[in-house]
Order: sequence, then structure tokens, then C-alpha cells
Amino acid sequence: MRLLFDGLFVVGAVLTLAVVWTLLASLIRFQRAMAAHARPKKAVSGVEGMVGELGQAVAPLEPEGKVFVHGEYWDAVARSSVPGGAPVRVVKVSGGRLEVEDARPAPNAPSAPLMH
Repeated sequence: MRLLFDGLFVVGAVLTLAVVWTLLASLIRFQRAMAAHARPKKAVSGVEGMVGELGQAVAPLEPEGKVFVHGEYWDAVARSSVPGGAPVRVVKVSGGRLEVEDARPAPNAPSAPLMH
């Protein structure tokens, strides 16, 4: 009779360990997911969210002028001369002024390879 009791004890201990390990693994997985969710993300609203956005030069930027980004007109300064109507990319926001760069492809830039 003692052997049967010892066997049940072992089975019970193994099941208890399995349940504890499963719960512990689930808790660790949950904590990792919450930590990943809590990481700061790139700003997507306000002026900070404008960095990287595309717009259009309203008039020539030599180097200052107006650009149209996100449905609004902004004062801008360009790193180099940009003709009116050309696409621009926002690289920095300083106060109420945007720093932009020409977003046109470089004249010597290779085009996308043709797929056969």
C-alpha cells in the first residue's frame, strides 16, 4: 500500500511543478509584452510627428520660403535651393519653422531594376 501512495505523491508533485512552471512562463511572457508595449514610440502627432513627412515648396526656397505640409502652409528654410512646386521632406522642426530638404530623386540616381 505504501508503494501506491508514493506513486501518487510523485504524480502529484510532477503535476504541481508543471502547473507552476506554466504559470511562471505565462507571467514572464505577459511582462515582456507589457514592457515592449510601454517603450516610447515615434511621435505621430504635433510638430514632432512632421519629421520625415513630404510636402511641396509653394515658391522657390532660396533658402527661405513657404511650404505646404499636412494641409497647412509653413515657413521653411531649405538646406539648398529648391524650386517652387518641388517636393520637400521635413528634416527638423524648430519653433514654427520647418527645416526641409529637396525630396526629388537625385539626377544620377539609378532607377529600380527591371524584373524579368
